[in-house]
Amino acid sequence: MILGPQEKILTVDFSGEEGLPQLHEKLLKAIVALEETNGIIVITDVLGGSPFNVANLISRKIKPVRVIYGINLPLLLEILLRRKDFEMDELINSAISSGQKGIGTIRTDTREGG
Repeated sequence: MILGPQEKILTVDFSGEEGLPQLHEKLLKAIVALEETNGIIVITDVLGGSPFNVANLISRKIKPVRVIYGINLPLLLEILLRRKDFEMDELINSAISSGQKGIGTIRTDTREGG
């Protein structure tokens, strides 16, 4: 592990065999378990996917639950490293910025003798 064990972090598994009601129940249970925190960030893979849609629905009913989509390692590390230093909006903005900066390409030409 890069950072070692972390407190107040839960994961919710979702398989294609489960329906949205089961995902809703599991995610709601995780959020309730974290209610004593100052805010909850749910991180999902893609905008419009089932995990995002369910998290978005829950976030409209339970405050302060926020949803970020487009998870990558730089985004996650920014949240884990800075979650005690920033307010929720600032943390989310910083995490999204780190996630965007963590995406790129390296182009190398492999032509030989030319």
